[in-house]
Amino acid sequence: MKNVNQSKQTGLAAVEFVVVVPVLLFLMLATAEFGRMLYQYEVLTRATRDAARYASGEAGTGTLGYINDSTGDTSSWPGLQSETTSIALCGFRDCTDQPAIIEGLNTSDIEVLAADDFHVTVNIVYNFVPLFGNTLSTFGFGDPISLAIPLQSSVTMRAL
Repeated sequence: MKNVNQSKQTGLAAVEFVVVVPVLLFLMLATAEFGRMLYQYEVLTRATRDAARYASGEAGTGTLGYINDSTGDTSSWPGLQSETTSIALCGFRDCTDQPAIIEGLNTSDIEVLAADDFHVTVNIVYNFVPLFGNTLSTFGFGDPISLAIPLQSSVTMRAL
């Protein structure tokens, strides 16, 4: 025959389990999403650096056009801009049949600029969206909360 105190303890353990498990699951998922965000930021930073390195190496050689002409017009180097954008987007000079390095990254997120006559700047702004959705419902108490976090990477390099 069970002791009365023993059966109360069994019920208490079940209640503690029900209370603690959702909190632990939330912490595990939040840690995993934070790690995923840091990984995507690292990939984004590496892509920005690689694209800027490519642009700085090609900008002054004359093969794709110089950074600026005397008027500050950058239209003389559209080949360099498009190839640099492709390197940032997929890692290759031509992204035909190549996936983006991060799902959801588009050419509109990438900007290749001539900082001045001797420097090239590559900017990438990417909105990180968690796996469980891009908004958090407030259950009718106000507008939904956006969970999209803008990740921005910018590199300026001197043209070689």
